[in-house]
Amino acid sequence: MDIYTTSPFKLFSIKTALWTITQVFRRVAKWSFGCFFLCLFSVHTFAQTPEIDIRLGTNSIASGNTVDIGIASIGSPSTTTFTILNVVGPDLILSGNPRVMLGGANQSAFSIIQPVLGSIPQTDDDDFTVTFSPTTTGVHTATLTILNNDSNEGTYLINITAQASSLPAPALISVEAIDGVVDIFWQDNSTTEQGFEIYRAKAVGSNTPPVPGPFVKIFDAQANVDFHTDIGVKEKELYIYKVLAVAPPGQTNSGFSDTLAVFIPGQVPVSPSSLNAVALSQTEIQIEWEDNATNESGYVISRSETGVPGSFSIVNTTGADVESYIDKAGLESNTTYYYKVRAASTDGFSPFTTTIFATTLSNAPASPTNLSVTPVSGTELFLEWDDESNNEAGFIISRTTNQLGTFTVIDTVPANVTTYQDVGLTNNKSYFYHVQAFNGDGLSETHTNIATEKTADVPVIPTNVQLTVKDFKTITVSWEVSAAPSTSREATGYSVELANILGIKPPEGRTTNGRKGLRTNNEEDLTFFPVREVDANTRSVEITNLIPNQKYTFRVGAFNDNGNSPYSVEVSAVTLPDLSIAVPNAPTNLIAEAVSHNEIDITWSDNSSNERVFKIERKLSSATNWTEIGQVIGGTTSFSSLGLKEDSTYHYRVRASNDGGESAYSNVDSSKTECNLIVLVTNNSGGINICSGKTSLLKVNTNVTDAVYQWKRNGVNIPNANLPVYNADRTGEYDCQVIAGDCRKQSSVPVVVIVSSSFDVNIRTTDSLTQSMTTSIQGAQSYQWYHDYQPLKDAIASTYQPTQDGSYFVVVTNNDCSVTSNLITVAMTATGLSKNKLSGNMRLSPNPAVSQSVLEVENNIYGKYTITITDLQGRVCMVLEGKKTQTLLHRELPVQKLPQGVYLVRLKMKDIEGVQKLVR
Repeated sequence: MDIYTTSPFKLFSIKTALWTITQVFRRVAKWSFGCFFLCLFSVHTFAQTPEIDIRLGTNSIASGNTVDIGIASIGSPSTTTFTILNVVGPDLILSGNPRVMLGGANQSAFSIIQPVLGSIPQTDDDDFTVTFSPTTTGVHTATLTILNNDSNEGTYLINITAQASSLPAPALISVEAIDGVVDIFWQDNSTTEQGFEIYRAKAVGSNTPPVPGPFVKIFDAQANVDFHTDIGVKEKELYIYKVLAVAPPGQTNSGFSDTLAVFIPGQVPVSPSSLNAVALSQTEIQIEWEDNATNESGYVISRSETGVPGSFSIVNTTGADVESYIDKAGLESNTTYYYKVRAASTDGFSPFTTTIFATTLSNAPASPTNLSVTPVSGTELFLEWDDESNNEAGFIISRTTNQLGTFTVIDTVPANVTTYQDVGLTNNKSYFYHVQAFNGDGLSETHTNIATEKTADVPVIPTNVQLTVKDFKTITVSWEVSAAPSTSREATGYSVELANILGIKPPEGRTTNGRKGLRTNNEEDLTFFPVREVDANTRSVEITNLIPNQKYTFRVGAFNDNGNSPYSVEVSAVTLPDLSIAVPNAPTNLIAEAVSHNEIDITWSDNSSNERVFKIERKLSSATNWTEIGQVIGGTTSFSSLGLKEDSTYHYRVRASNDGGESAYSNVDSSKTECNLIVLVTNNSGGINICSGKTSLLKVNTNVTDAVYQWKRNGVNIPNANLPVYNADRTGEYDCQVIAGDCRKQSSVPVVVIVSSSFDVNIRTTDSLTQSMTTSIQGAQSYQWYHDYQPLKDAIASTYQPTQDGSYFVVVTNNDCSVTSNLITVAMTATGLSKNKLSGNMRLSPNPAVSQSVLEVENNIYGKYTITITDLQGRVCMVLEGKKTQTLLHRELPVQKLPQGVYLVRLKMKDIEGVQKLVR
């Protein structure tokens, strides 16, 4: 047995060992070899000392050796980490001051972050780092000295060497695994490099951040290139990359870039596409995408409030085959949210979709309307407006004395207040006003109309208006008037006005423009007619020739030479029925149908020809009494009951009314508020085919009264298409989603629109020698030939003979439809390229492209492929490689790196090549 290799401790030198053996044999010749071995082992056991080992990565560095720590660019320091280990024995004491001492010719170019521990226990370790910060080019050397209590390596010396380059190091931007390959992008920080070297290492262990194994150069890229596609990777491996710039001959290469790691997933799903988002309400956004994968386990939806990379967080995950999600997770009104989606599987995640955003609907109140201003006195004006919202916190009143001047806020009033009296004004002066609603989300979109009036000593407003029904055609109107504060404000007369739902002017009335007053519950505006003017001493009038059994609303205003007072409060009364007139027949077949969570529509059959109005009554199933909720004029057989409670049952009945009285009630029907939307999309332009440049007018028909609309093409939301009509100008299947509160429904049968002409145009070369080309359509309205996407002057016939190399096509117009032909590339010494089956299967979208385009090919060809993008002069602008492992190839093309122009995208798969044009 070799005791030098089996002893766990450091042994004496060979010379010392031989001397010891000699002495032992001299003094104790009778000892056996076994006894000698035990004694010798015991001697060495008592002589145990710590054992130092210094490593760079996994490699041990012997004392006195030289270590090359690499290259650094001037201005871009590089850092190397060393590890001090105590392999065995008692504590390893680092006795130097500092613990790692720096010396040598170029020591000023290096700096050290010292180890933390001064005493390293057995089998423990500590790190120190050496940073190389050169200021001059060339080779730099230094020494590292570590004093310690190892018995035979108490002074541990390491020589370090490094090279400095004036060439700036490139900066890695991203590494991304796509379809089993890795795309590496870096920033070219130099202008004189000869090229770039790309290095790759596999990660060792499962450390975070990952620890690279040995780096191997995998590719030499040309100068000014800033990306590479690495196809030599394996699934489910973690790789680390770095890049350096190659210097001109006689100079030193740059230092390495920083490193970036990427995990190569297994058969990850294909990314979803066509991501779109639309705000449904103040707290809801609907996200939709196209499912392109066949092996996904679900989709991951991420959201951000800024859209900045790193700010996204997961808000939900879905199951497989899902293509939409409604985000309700803590959204706030009038706020923009950003979304991206990716597919998930057991092998990993697909790349994210592009980021899209949507802004939740504002909860700001609706704008008030119908502002009017009336003088109250020489120093007061009375304002009145219509409140069109139910969520305002109040209203802002603004005023100016010049219509074209600047409005100044003079006051605010609380919610639901629709009047304001402005005081302290100047007599006989005009003032201009507008009113705007507000709440926590901000101001209403607009303010009211601008209304103006001049202060004047108008009469005092009449009060305490009383109505007395005398008979079926007469109502007595009486009022009171307070004492005027001055003679200038005394009335010279009073005007009595009335209105009813029928809008019929009484025989003694006179036509005026009227003004809006009371509204019925179905939001119809009533028009007031002046029916009597009386002198200042009269306080009561008798209004005759009214319609029997009708509700009339009255108001009274005073006037004098200075103007009109505001109107009194409006009051209503119903004339008595004329019992000599037969009442109408009762309506029948009343049907109540829920449309949404807050609307029920009712219909009935009109069985009479002499009704004036229909009166609609309603009650909750939990209520006892019926309430009249509205009236509609005779002949109407439908009514929309709005503003209802969700998931509540309502009962309805209707009766007809005329001069003689009311009919019996119809049957009672009930309905529970729930989603029963009917949505039908129609093409109001006739046929499904339209010429390019024309549109088809599409219309959505629905049974809901108040709704939000979202048009879709091929299942994807169309931005800003939110009206009941849409002009379609692209081929596709169109439908519309109707949204009423929480009630949503989409048309079940889409409308197809085909944007095309009744003819196709192809061009072909008819003479291989002259390259003469002709169109497949003869006798059309017009022709226009193009060379390299520019129109050719006077090339307006059905045939054309090219005079130079390039790409040619023709636009043919016939029956007012223009069609573009196929593309032919002409080389004057060779025939043009012909399209093959692969070219026909290639899809580029979007095209034209701004930032990126996606190439998709679906076939049964698998294995390595190459995508070459060239300009029209044949110069190679980009080469992408990859490996196709499934039916659908989905590859993003980073065309944002290309100048604007026209390019040819060539895809080579095995021995087949396809070509498509791409416009950037």
